[in-house]
Amino acid sequence: MTSIDAHDPEEFISSTASFFRTSTGREATDLVIGHILDQVIAGEMIPGERLNASKISDTLNVSVVPVREAIHFLAGEGVVELMALKGARIREMDADEVVDWWHIFEALGGIGFRAAAAAIAQTPALSTHIEQALETIENTQITKSSLEYLLALNDFHRAANRIGNKAVIDEAIRRLQTMFWLSVLPQYIPFEQYGKVFTANYHHIAGALMRGDGESAASIFSHHVAWSSAIILGERPDPDAPWSPGP
Repeated sequence: MTSIDAHDPEEFISSTASFFRTSTGREATDLVIGHILDQVIAGEMIPGERLNASKISDTLNVSVVPVREAIHFLAGEGVVELMALKGARIREMDADEVVDWWHIFEALGGIGFRAAAAAIAQTPALSTHIEQALETIENTQITKSSLEYLLALNDFHRAANRIGNKAVIDEAIRRLQTMFWLSVLPQYIPFEQYGKVFTANYHHIAGALMRGDGESAASIFSHHVAWSSAIILGERPDPDAPWSPGP
């Protein structure tokens, strides 16, 4: 596996810029898949919304065949739900399912953080990329855009994965359609109230990574997932007070 050149920021940025792409090897079908996913993440297509194959075909100037192929592909990926004799719609996710996926992401994040911390311990210059990713989170927090903020959080993880040479985690994230279920988080977490805590938690994670302490970074992230899962499930902790899981 190719390692990062810590002194080549352009190479690093280009490797982490694309957060989510799915490929079937068929250009028109991939175009439709990308369009649907981008619309979901941008909030232009919402869970439960029916997909209009003709409208997508006209918008992208492709035939309806690749549209149908894309819809069936995304159904297999869990993004789209096929309805007997009624077409297809963007799949809805309840709070329990979102929390389950969040805990799966917790496991992936822990692997990435441990690998990144080990790499930084050997090559401290790599910590610059963590600082840059954290700065992006801080800047997008100010915009109060849930989409941009989620992408910034995801890019932080991608930066850690890249530092630790864990491309396999990014592949797992792609296969699990992570950005699809992450896009549902704003339905359950009021970021205007809890965004500052999200940012503070990632500050702590970044600090641990830059010290080369992967175990602490993974532990902080696990606490973060537990805290935010409680919010998803309806708890409303005081954002200015310490939180611990209930019995």
